[in-house]
Amino acid sequence: MKHILEHARALRGPLRSIAMDQPDKQAETRASLRVLAEEVAELGRPDLDAIMSDALDAADGHADEDIDRLLEKLR
Repeated sequence: MKHILEHARALRGPLRSIAMDQPDKQAETRASLRVLAEEVAELGRPDLDAIMSDALDAADGHADEDIDRLLEKLR
């Protein structure tokens, strides 16, 4: 669980600041978000899976709000 918290915290900044004109950085951040979703899925908690689904579906620049919700649930 500690690894998931660290991963989620590390993603918050990039998810907020990636500009539309940085496609390589966007792709890298999205890939990291997908990895986090897989890690969260291993916990077997549907409530957290729903949050990650929202994060994966969020428009660029808005998934950080879902990550904040995830972090709140994991505290």
